[in-house]
Amino acid sequence: MILGRLFAPRPAVAAGRKLYLSAVAQARQPAFYERLGATDSVEGRFELYTLHVVLLLRRLKRQGPQAAETGQALFDAYIR
Repeated sequence: MILGRLFAPRPAVAAGRKLYLSAVAQARQPAFYERLGATDSVEGRFELYTLHVVLLLRRLKRQGPQAAETGQALFDAYIR
């Protein structure tokens, strides 16, 4: 239990990873492809989930230092 807390990611890093997974899940919503005409291809999906990540990063940029760390973790997850 102590080792788990010792090696657990910082809360901002964990939040950034969760935000990334949420952005990917949101970008996969069928409505974007069926009703809004997004291209259902590798490129189209990449553009849509990149858009979601960029919007999150812009929002986090104005929220202070902890949000900046969360944004960096989100960007790192996006790059990986």
